[in-house]
Amino acid sequence: MSHKSIKSRILVWSGSILFMLLLLFSISFYYLLQKNIMLRVEKRLESKAEEIHSKIAQNKIDLTRIETIVPFEILKDGKSIFKSRYYKEEEYAEVPTSNNGFTVINTSEGRVAFYRLNFNNPFKGSIVVVDKESDDVLESILYSMLILMPLIFAFLLLLANSMIDTILNPIKEIYQSANKITVNRLTQELPLPKNSDELRELTEAFNEMIRRLKRGVEQIERFNSDVSHELRTPLTVINAELELALNRRRDAQYYEETLKKVSSQVRNLNDIVETLLMLSRHSKEDIKKTLSYCDLNSLLMEVSESYIALAESKGVKIDFLRFEKVYKNSNPMLIERVFSNIIDNAIKYTPKGGSIAISLYEDTEGVHFIVQDSGVGIDDESLLRITDRFYRVDSSRTKRIKGFGLGLSIVQRAVELLDASMSIESKLNSGTTVHIVF
Repeated sequence: MSHKSIKSRILVWSGSILFMLLLLFSISFYYLLQKNIMLRVEKRLESKAEEIHSKIAQNKIDLTRIETIVPFEILKDGKSIFKSRYYKEEEYAEVPTSNNGFTVINTSEGRVAFYRLNFNNPFKGSIVVVDKESDDVLESILYSMLILMPLIFAFLLLLANSMIDTILNPIKEIYQSANKITVNRLTQELPLPKNSDELRELTEAFNEMIRRLKRGVEQIERFNSDVSHELRTPLTVINAELELALNRRRDAQYYEETLKKVSSQVRNLNDIVETLLMLSRHSKEDIKKTLSYCDLNSLLMEVSESYIALAESKGVKIDFLRFEKVYKNSNPMLIERVFSNIIDNAIKYTPKGGSIAISLYEDTEGVHFIVQDSGVGIDDESLLRITDRFYRVDSSRTKRIKGFGLGLSIVQRAVELLDASMSIESKLNSGTTVHIVF
């Protein structure tokens, strides 16, 4: 899994940084500790040298007693007049003979600290006080650090590993949840982390992507269903006309009429495909690029005239209640499909002797397109689902009617793309009113 490689890289980087920090800390700590110990040794040796000199000056020195405290040597005129028991001249041969003050030198036995106090009273001489225990202390501390630092480093690595696991666990959960999401399970979203941090923002972004994918898949499925639904009628008409023409020999005029009908249906097929493609491809933002100045009055007249013959054949009367000249910046193809579908449905569901009233006008609310029929109507339960794809009212009066033209679901989509609104009012056996405001 990818998060393991990330974990390894983080561990390598964090381990390297920890190692460098521990190394710098160890060196700095040892250096400062050494300086501090040497400073304390210097003050202690200086104090002892001054104490011995004070007793020499006061003639109160007890060499037998003082020699057990610290190694030292007393010199007079550059010559040694006394060495304490633990003062080994062979080990301290490198002691400076003239420098006054604190000195640290390296000997075969290790580092040795000296303090030399030169004085002129009661005689001209020097006191050399020695300390070699400080080197033993420093060596002990160094060995302890060499043992402790790897242990501390290992502990910090384990702690870093635990912290990285804690940080990466939500990512692991996101990975596992994302693996369960398929095209058929786009309703499932990633669980949001409890903390409001970058991982939560990442999860929300993933969920929004899933929603977009879901909308895209639904759009593809809707397009496939709509194509199947909308192409059926024109293809059926074409097939029927061609079968009749080929059934037996006809005159030239009949073949000409048949070809005209087939050509008309082919154009209709082309328009349907273009409309469906537009509905499936575009969003509200995209459709704005296709808007143009439209004469809605002329569009509605063209659509209405194409349905007059169908209405008359069914014994349905079409009236225009309010018909005004209206111009609108819109998409003419979508507008035409909306007009065509609504009028087609009104004719289909209005029985013989019924009537359809059409209105088109503009006021402060926008452009109103209203189609009111005296058809079979829709019950309240079905009215809630009437814009669902391929939903049909379960009624014996509608079972013989095939199709919904472009389908009210497609009209609903077109209305959404045009940033319009649609309302449908209906009562069973009392007709239906469709009201669209552009």
